[in-house]
Amino acid sequence: MRWMFWACWVCGACSSEKALTDTSAELRDSSPPPSACGAVIDGWEINIQGIVLLRGEPATEALVTVRENVWVPGTVNGNANVDAVGGFTLLAQDMVSVEDCWGIMLDYSLDVSLGDMELSRNINAPILGAWTRGESVVDLTAFPFELDDTWMPSSDTGLP
Repeated sequence: MRWMFWACWVCGACSSEKALTDTSAELRDSSPPPSACGAVIDGWEINIQGIVLLRGEPATEALVTVRENVWVPGTVNGNANVDAVGGFTLLAQDMVSVEDCWGIMLDYSLDVSLGDMELSRNINAPILGAWTRGESVVDLTAFPFELDDTWMPSSDTGLP
């Protein structure tokens, strides 16, 4: 189409109407554009391991939960308790991925709770990395989850 339009423009042998109404196979392609999401892959499993600390010490018995927050909001894919040395390993099950849509269609978080303390961290990047490399473990131990119990609620500060 491009060469035909150029040739018509240069020599004037074609009518401009024909050149504008002629469609190429490229324009008739009904497949989604390259930026559209791909196939939905569900039901896969992955082990997630990490460390949870409280003031630099193991946050023994803290509860660690993996949640999906967009595809089916609030879906719990797995949970585990932190052990005596601050570590955890959990099996996240029934995970969903949509090709080319991480961070748009899917949003996995790892939530940690111990008493009144809570912490949530987005873990899309490490999960996607492991998944695309075909690995069965997401190792978060290099980035410990640090709970903080030193904050004071605003009602206890004496400030308005």
